[in-house]
Amino acid sequence: MRSSLMQPRPSGELERAQDYTIPQSSFSSGSPHSPSQSRRSQVRSATYAAQPRLTLAPAEGWMALVLLAVAVYTVVISLGASGWVSANMNLVVSTAVGLLTGFVVAKLKRFPQAILHLGACLAGYWLSVFLTSTIAYHVSWLLLLQNLRSVIGGGLVSPLTNGGDMVFLFYLTFLCYFLGYFGAWLIYRAHLPWLVALIYCSIMLVNLQYAKTDLSLLVVVLAGALLLLVARIQLSNQLARWSQEGLRTDRSWLRSVTTRFMQVAGLMTVLIVLLSMLLPVVSQPTAGTSLWNSVNNFWTNVTRGQLSLNNPGSV
Repeated sequence: MRSSLMQPRPSGELERAQDYTIPQSSFSSGSPHSPSQSRRSQVRSATYAAQPRLTLAPAEGWMALVLLAVAVYTVVISLGASGWVSANMNLVVSTAVGLLTGFVVAKLKRFPQAILHLGACLAGYWLSVFLTSTIAYHVSWLLLLQNLRSVIGGGLVSPLTNGGDMVFLFYLTFLCYFLGYFGAWLIYRAHLPWLVALIYCSIMLVNLQYAKTDLSLLVVVLAGALLLLVARIQLSNQLARWSQEGLRTDRSWLRSVTTRFMQVAGLMTVLIVLLSMLLPVVSQPTAGTSLWNSVNNFWTNVTRGQLSLNNPGSV
């Protein structure tokens, strides 16, 4: 009867029971907490540690903004090297303001983006008017608006104020502002680095046609910055996708993955740039020469106020 009521404990379980010791910290005479309270405090501290901390850095990182600034300023420097205008400081200031404005608008999620875009464009317009009229030419902004109205209306620009150069400087100043603004918004809001690369490379291609000096170094810097920018935004998109699928990681893991990924991207960028420099240079065909001559004639007519819409096909 005794054997049927009390079964002997197996040797393995007996050894585990003997080896189990109660932590002295839970039952020490000086500890006012019970084991259940200590367990709850540990769970609470672990929960607080798992909560996200407040950080001012964007999810895409500051490296993307630095690479974007390098890319857009290579385009700005190429504009100055082409000899289009003499007041190059206007282009530098408007580009910096455009980058900052685009970043702020991209991170504002509680306001309608259409209204923010309209306000940013108006701010860039009046900034360009101020930089062109007051800083560059030291004339009234009303005179610049008059010249703009004359160009748009097809009239003659005032020859006493050199209105054609003034209008063209205003156009380039606003263009640089828009390049910085649109690039920052596409990177930090739309996450479309390839579109940024397409726009910047297109403008650089136009500047190469009119450049008076060799811009090979600027082309290499632009290509490297854009390749690294594309890699950084692609990594950011992938991390966001993993987070939406339920992957939870700490900052150290994210930092190590980002570092390794950008190191590989940097190595590939160097190889791509070196390989592209070894490719043969092809001379411009006759069709390309005709195309650039047409573009040159079109912009010359625009700056002189001789734009005509009688033949839209030529435009």
